Amino acid sequence: MEPPPEGICYDTPELGIAAANAFARDHGYGLTTRCSKRTKKGILKTLRLCYDRGRQYDTRWQE
Repeated sequence: MEPPPEGICYDTPELGIAAANAFARDHGYGLTTRCSKRTKKGILKTLRLCYDRGRQYDTRWQE
């Protein structure tokens, strides 16, 4: 799989997420929000994205 494009800046987080989703979809992956943090006023401060195959499988939820 080729690496994602680098050095591109987006005006809003939604545009960046849409571009990352499009790249992932083209290569057969899905993109999920791993965690996010907002300020007290509700402004998105931190957003961590993860490809659906980018983490270790956790078996404790099978029980």
